Amino acid sequence: MFGRKSSAERSRKTSAWEGVDYLDLVPRRVVEAAPAEAGGTVALLVPRYRDAIWGRLLQPRLGPGKRFVRVPLEARGAAVWNATDGRRTVRDLVPFVNAVAPDDSEDLPRRVCLFVQAMVDNGFIAVELPGAGGSGSRD
Repeated sequence: MFGRKSSAERSRKTSAWEGVDYLDLVPRRVVEAAPAEAGGTVALLVPRYRDAIWGRLLQPRLGPGKRFVRVPLEARGAAVWNATDGRRTVRDLVPFVNAVAPDDSEDLPRRVCLFVQAMVDNGFIAVELPGAGGSGSRD
């Protein structure tokens, strides 16, 4: 009620992912991005109002400076974002992060999976099964 998920809804969400190797999923971008001030980083441009009603009514009336919330990504997050093209799997993103921070490679595949899942949870990207071609989206 009021935006909170019941335990049945939470268990249904986790059971939808049961048996799926997260490294085989294909992430695709949902929001736009702009280069951030610091070199090599990225700032995601998240619409201030993403709701169907408020987004349609208020979002176009906001000034250019207030239309989006800027979410900066550090170097590793920017590497994941820049490599996300809708064709590469999560497994394919791991070498891009390793190239940015080679000394930080301990348990890197798991950490990339956790980062991608955080991006999915915040609505910045969506993931789908390989070969789904956009029809198998799992947000």
